[in-house]
Amino acid sequence: MSHAIVRSELSAEEALLDQMESRAPDALRLVVDLPRPASHGQGSLDLLLCPGDERRPARGGRPKANWHLPLAPIPKDGVLRLPADGGQALALEAIMARAWQTGGWGYPEYRKSRGRIAGSIAYIPPGMDREVTPSASEPDLLCRQLFAAVAAMSSSTIQLFMFVSNAWMTLPHPEAGILLNYRRYAEARGLDMHCVGKRTSRERQKFNADVQHLSSLDLNVQIERRLTRRAECVATVRGRQLIAEAIGSMFQRPLGDLPGSLSGDVTSWRLSPGAAWNASRNLGQIGRYPLQLIKADPYHKRFLIRLGYYLGYQTAIRASHGTLAQPLSVQAILDGVREAVPADRRRLLELEQRFERDMDELQSLGVLLSWQWVDAERRFLERSIQFLYHQESLGEHGQRHRAAQRALGTPTDKALMPQTA
Repeated sequence: MSHAIVRSELSAEEALLDQMESRAPDALRLVVDLPRPASHGQGSLDLLLCPGDERRPARGGRPKANWHLPLAPIPKDGVLRLPADGGQALALEAIMARAWQTGGWGYPEYRKSRGRIAGSIAYIPPGMDREVTPSASEPDLLCRQLFAAVAAMSSSTIQLFMFVSNAWMTLPHPEAGILLNYRRYAEARGLDMHCVGKRTSRERQKFNADVQHLSSLDLNVQIERRLTRRAECVATVRGRQLIAEAIGSMFQRPLGDLPGSLSGDVTSWRLSPGAAWNASRNLGQIGRYPLQLIKADPYHKRFLIRLGYYLGYQTAIRASHGTLAQPLSVQAILDGVREAVPADRRRLLELEQRFERDMDELQSLGVLLSWQWVDAERRFLERSIQFLYHQESLGEHGQRHRAAQRALGTPTDKALMPQTA
C-alpha cells in the first residue's frame, strides 16, 4: 500500500535537537503544543528547562537556546570505564538469556540466584504491574506476544542500554533524562549517515523496538553487601531500568482513495533512568561500558559484543576479591554469554576460531589489555584463559578496591601486562 506523510514533526524536531545543548538541567517542564491531524486532536511535547531563567519562548516561535533538554552526549574519548556487578549486570544477562519462565499472571520472567545476587526480571510493558492482572480481552494472546517480544531482544538492545547508561552517567542530574532519536544514536555509533538516511523507516522501527524492550524490564533483585568483615546487609533493587517518553511523532495516511487507516510512529524519545538504575547508582554498582562495544555491528559482531560485556562484568567481580588474573574457563564464558555449544565437530571448530578471533579483536580495539590461553594443549571446551580488561578499568578498580590494587602488583598480573620497549 502506498502512503504519503500527512504531518511530520521530524524536520522541526531535528532543528530543535541541533539548537539544544548537552548540559543537564534540573527538572522544570514546558509544554509546547504540536499540530496533529484533525482526527488526533491537539498533541503536546514535554521538554525539560533550566530553572535559572524566567524568560518564556516567544509565541509561535522556537524556544530560546537556553531552554534545553540534555541531548545524549556523543563520547569523544575511546574507552569508557568500569562495567559493574549488581542489578544492572543481571538485567543485561537477562537480555542475553533465553531461559525465561512464566511468572505471575503469565508474563515472562527471568529468575537468577548466584553468589550474592538473587531475584528476577519481568518483561512487563509500561503501565502494567506484576501484582495486577491486566484486563485484556485475550490474556493468553497478550502473554504470547510478550514472550515473542522477549525472543526479539538482541545485541542491539544491549548496545542501546550501554549507550543510554553511559550518557546518564555523564550528567550531574541523571533524573533529567536525555533526548534521543535513531539518527542521533546512529551518529554516536559512528554509522554512515547517508546509508542510514536511505532506510529511515526501518532504522527508526528497530530503534523504537529496543526502547520498548528496555522500558519493559522490571527488576526485583536482592544483593548481599559486605559492610565490614563481620557485618553484611541486603540491598533491594526494584523497579524499571528505563522510563521512555515519546516526544515526537509522525503520521501517515493512504494516498487518494486507497483503503487503509491513519498510522503513526515515534520519532524522538526522552529516556530517563528508572528506579532500578537509580538504586544501582546509589549502591555504586553502575558501570560505564567501552565505546567500541557500542559501535560494533550488532548483527555481525553479536558474539564480540556479548563477550566484551561479560569479561568486563567478570572483571568487576574479580576486582573486589583481588583475583584479576584468575583463569576463566571457556565453558563458563560460553554459558555467561548464552552461546550454545554445537554437537557437530565442524561447527565446534568454527566456534573455537571465532572465539580466538573475537578475543584478538577485543584486544586490538582496546577493550582488553591482554589475554592468553592457560592450557592451550587441551580441547577447546576444557581450556581456560587469563585476561586483563582495559587500563582505565583496571585503574578505576584499583582505586575502589584495595584487593584489586594489591593484585595488580603481583607477578601473575604483571606477567599479563603488555611488554613495553
